[in-house]
Amino acid sequence: MFKRQTLISLAVIIAIIGIISFGTVIYTENKAYKNYIQAQYQMRIYSLLENVKNMQVSLSKATVSQTPGQRVLLFEEISRQAEGAKNELHNLPLANESIAQTSKFLTQVSDYTYTLVKNTNRGADIDPKEAKTIEELKDYSSYLTLQLQSLEKDVAEGKIDWKQIKDQVSGNVNSALKENNVDIKFQNISNQMNDYPTLIYDGPFSDKVLNIKPKILEEKLVSKDVALQNAKDAIGADKIQGIKFTGESSRMNIPAYTFAANTKGEKNSTVNIAISKNGGKIIYMLNNRDVKTDKLSVKDAVIKGREYMKSKGYQDMIPLYALRYDNVAIINYVYVKDSVVIYADQIKIKVALDNGEVVGVEASTYLKDHSKQRYIPKPKIDYKKYQDQISKKLKVENIRLAYIPIDSSREVLCYEYVASKDGEKYIIYINAETGKEENILKVIETPNGELTM
Repeated sequence: MFKRQTLISLAVIIAIIGIISFGTVIYTENKAYKNYIQAQYQMRIYSLLENVKNMQVSLSKATVSQTPGQRVLLFEEISRQAEGAKNELHNLPLANESIAQTSKFLTQVSDYTYTLVKNTNRGADIDPKEAKTIEELKDYSSYLTLQLQSLEKDVAEGKIDWKQIKDQVSGNVNSALKENNVDIKFQNISNQMNDYPTLIYDGPFSDKVLNIKPKILEEKLVSKDVALQNAKDAIGADKIQGIKFTGESSRMNIPAYTFAANTKGEKNSTVNIAISKNGGKIIYMLNNRDVKTDKLSVKDAVIKGREYMKSKGYQDMIPLYALRYDNVAIINYVYVKDSVVIYADQIKIKVALDNGEVVGVEASTYLKDHSKQRYIPKPKIDYKKYQDQISKKLKVENIRLAYIPIDSSREVLCYEYVASKDGEKYIIYINAETGKEENILKVIETPNGELTM
């Protein structure tokens, strides 16, 4: 009897020790995971701040720059810095509504200064209205820098619990965060930035273009349940651990349902996605998982991206160009109708080079402009006439018809001549109805891929 009681007591003690040990392991793992999340998002905030700070400095320099060459360099820097800041902003676990205005500001700064690069390269000077706009953008960038510095200070002092915010956005906790809510801070930033200058210029994100009624609004409305199913299909239902409706938003005047999903096997991975209320199409999708290796080539990624679009109903898309950054390929695809390239109808796809997974989609410009009923005129001029003229100075390598945007509201049918001279590549656009030379682009080779200027 005594021996039996002793054995039972030992078993109980061993069980208690096991439970305590298991609890200790779980606590240690949770603490390590929380520290990892804190470090990840602290790095994102730091990178966001650095990009905005550098953008503000570059805008300051642009206000006093006197030479076209220097202005081109500065505008290129500003465009790149604004785009980098926007990418870091969307990698934070925040509600789309709270960051929408800040995201729009960064998108337009990038697009506006890129337009100024093209204008300067064509010989145009900065007029007084553009100079005033640059000055105002610099002031708003200064304000944004100060607010981000305050946020970074709160993060560094441990006042922001990123894991709790991430869990809230992902639907893992139900309680609303009352203190140190980063969403509230960005909402306050957005309220202050509502009055930054209206940007009227020839670019896809100008206010003039954003106010044009998107073609997707002609499609039938879908319910939130249908949008949820489409979001699951876009991400891959078999990959999803959990998904939550996060609200309604608008991107380029396209109303949307937004969702946030956690994926299986990726503790720190969140996928944010917006589905259009009209037609139930993907407006954007962003998976913030780390891509640590590059087992695939960019060529492989182009194929993966095209297969993905076909599976989601985007037919007749061809790759336009591809860039490579941090083990991710960013590919622009363009729509082709009756052998004519429709440059307004573009979709940007991000493909992870470790396994070929599509980790990003940006289709807002496609949904804004794409129409099955788009009228394309017939060419009135023989392409050979201008091929002979171009061949006197350049070696013509390819010719195709392209429908290109000339300004914010007009498209023209052109012959697109890809040609080279002394190892340098050019793209020349000749109006297929009038014979006018509409544009010349120079293709610039970079370590990450080809760019056109």
